Amino acid sequence: CANVSLNRLINVDCLHKGVGQENAVIHVPIMDPETQQNFGALEISGYKTGEPVEIITIDSLSLQACSLIKVDVEGMENEVLTGANDTIRQFRPLMFVENNNLDKSEELIDKIFSMDYVAWWVIANYYRASNFFANEKNVFSTSAPSVDLFCVPAEQSVDITGLELVRDATDNWLAARERIVAKNRSDDA
Repeated sequence: CANVSLNRLINVDCLHKGVGQENAVIHVPIMDPETQQNFGALEISGYKTGEPVEIITIDSLSLQACSLIKVDVEGMENEVLTGANDTIRQFRPLMFVENNNLDKSEELIDKIFSMDYVAWWVIANYYRASNFFANEKNVFSTSAPSVDLFCVPAEQSVDITGLELVRDATDNWLAARERIVAKNRSDDA
């Protein structure tokens, strides 16, 4: 809400809600701000105590238009897409979907393919040696990269360069990264 206000965005409605496959209420644990942790990487399903948060579906919003859906929900991506089935079918938006959980990757890719979408891997390291502040210390050296899928309706003609195509539901970001590294080696040779 603060970001929307600071940027004077009058066409944005901020909702203090979660998004999932059905309307419900879940409990989100209260995290200690004094403890060093990644507050954005908390998987919120399965807690019995904490702050109650209403979960809604994207379909329940009854949108009049939808060009893009971005999903970054720490392991609940498939549930969000299930709750957006009608919206996706009606508007055929582009989708940018986090997919860094190897245990849930195949099911998520299968879901996207079943919606008649084509997907590409977007794999981005958190650290770049040529960063804006010229910071030489890589505090993310033990972190896996940010991994997402850029998804386009199959009927939409696009020319995508620089991204690795998702081959099938069993493909994963580790295999895609190996293909990218191999291509870069052959391009350098």
